[in-house]
Amino acid sequence: MREGIILLDEKGSILSINDSASRLLNASEKEKAEKMRREFTANVSHELKTPLHTIAGYAELLANNAVAAEDIPEFSRQIFSDARRMTALVDDIIRLAYTVFGLTTMAGSVLCGFLCQRLALKNVLGSLYGIRAVIVAVFMLLLPKTVFTVFLFIVILGLTGDATVTPTSEIVSRRFGPENLGFLFGITFAGHQIGGFISSWLGGVFIAQSGNYQAIWMFDIALCAIASAASYGVHRDFKRLSRAPER
Repeated sequence: MREGIILLDEKGSILSINDSASRLLNASEKEKAEKMRREFTANVSHELKTPLHTIAGYAELLANNAVAAEDIPEFSRQIFSDARRMTALVDDIIRLAYTVFGLTTMAGSVLCGFLCQRLALKNVLGSLYGIRAVIVAVFMLLLPKTVFTVFLFIVILGLTGDATVTPTSEIVSRRFGPENLGFLFGITFAGHQIGGFISSWLGGVFIAQSGNYQAIWMFDIALCAIASAASYGVHRDFKRLSRAPER
């Protein structure tokens, strides 16, 4: 077995490293990243559960008339304080989620541009919708709802979200010509917005009736699967239409 050898300069910077030492360092970095992930998950869970337990405990005492009359204002203040703390923490988590989603959306759009230059447009578009259908189904039906899985879900949704714009617009441009792209893609975008309005409204209806968003996610899976099949079903990538020669 070869020993790991690392050569350093006088300032402690790495000059050279052999394969054995490199593998050891990579394993150490992976272990460190996994430890940080576990600590982050544990800290968020603790920060969420602690005020919830306090609120639940105080509320139970008040509901059972187990608190002296003179202590009720103090209990109420504690419940209010923990509720505000919970609200602030949830707001921070939501802002972080939006930030992660925004960054991954930009990264997904750039990556999709490279893929569209090398692969058939219909395959790129179909794969994006297919990945979204699979990841939603796996997250909703199979995975536990932890901080890690939620952020993984956000990352994959972000990578596949607006990335569909590039192959869609290019397919429309190649089929109908760039001079019609603005009008036709505007109609596409309008339909997309109408679908977004309807899905948001249905989400509110379902949460009011069932207490969860399960049904709207099932609709999302079905629509993504249909969109994926329709994209793969495009017969070919149309060549860019050329203008008729001027007479």
